Amino acid sequence: MSARGAAELELSASPESVRLAAPWLARTAADLGIPPSQIARLDRCFDEVLANILAHGGPGARAMPIRARIGIGGNGAWREAVLEVSDAGAPFDPLQVTDRPSLTTLAEADLGGLGLLLLRSHSDALSYRREAGCNRMAVTVRWQEPAA
Repeated sequence: MSARGAAELELSASPESVRLAAPWLARTAADLGIPPSQIARLDRCFDEVLANILAHGGPGARAMPIRARIGIGGNGAWREAVLEVSDAGAPFDPLQVTDRPSLTTLAEADLGGLGLLLLRSHSDALSYRREAGCNRMAVTVRWQEPAA
């Protein structure tokens, strides 16, 4: 991704602080020129990633700030935005979790795993790495610029 702009946010791992994330993303993504439909996709993913950090990150997630970075790039008629979220919570690579088989009845439903489905369905690419004691999850959305 060739950078056309980027912005960063730092939050504590608390519900009060995490509530600041959506307004930051909406404002910052609009300033970067990301279309509203793509901002909505990023917002759904960002919300899910933050909820998982709060619910499953453990003491490590609360000990250090959550950091988010959004960047925009692309070439030609295609553009992309990448939202990277890092936290010091328990290691978890969501890309190693396989999709659950389709359900045929409500009785087959099991709690959990729906957030991963949401991430996969609202992004064009996901990446994960564990680096320097932190989870680093990146969500990418792509769109085609309208013809001039």
